[in-house]
Amino acid sequence: MPSTSTPIPSAPESTSTPAPTPNGGGGDLAQTGGSGSTGPIAIGAAAFLAGGAVIVVATGRRRAIRS
Repeated sequence: MPSTSTPIPSAPESTSTPAPTPNGGGGDLAQTGGSGSTGPIAIGAAAFLAGGAVIVVATGRRRAIRS
């Protein structure tokens, strides 16, 4: 009996795309404001608000004394 070899079909090459990465693939992520000038701006805003509150209270007391 003659030996006949039938070629075994090879699996097709993988053409699937790689899975996406959470941050888009590379580079740095965006800054969220945790570092930088956020702290000094918040402190300045709080001081400004406290100063305004002192002025409102002092003006109210001054008007109450005059009445």
